[in-house]
Amino acid sequence: MTTTLITGANKGLGRETARRLLQLGHTVYLGCRDLERGKRAAAELGGVPVTIDVTSDASVTAAAARISEQAGRLDVLINNAAVPGGFLPAAHTTAADMLAVYDTNVAAMSLAAATAAVLLRGRPAVSAASAIPAPATAPPAR
Repeated sequence: MTTTLITGANKGLGRETARRLLQLGHTVYLGCRDLERGKRAAAELGGVPVTIDVTSDASVTAAAARISEQAGRLDVLINNAAVPGGFLPAAHTTAADMLAVYDTNVAAMSLAAATAAVLLRGRPAVSAASAIPAPATAPPAR
């Protein structure tokens, strides 16, 4: 049986990926920042909720420890957690705005992959699949 962790798994692309992998017989850990949302998704899909905030070293380490204790290994990590940013015109975007998005969408993926590497035990199967929703009102075309 394949053990998979999907970050950002309680909605959107992460949830759908979890649903399909569960249908194929994977054990899926539904990584989410909000444990209650994760529990609801797990109840509907059949996966195992695990709290993980990919921007927090302690949270990523705790999630890896829980999976290690329960499953003993990890076969697949799907880094799906992401934030869309503010969709501001370039002239109104600050370095802090860009770094907040970068921290989650790039740096945190690397942290999760590095932490999971111990559990992957030489069988690295890491995917970075991030689906960032379009803004409700897109910036005007130029």
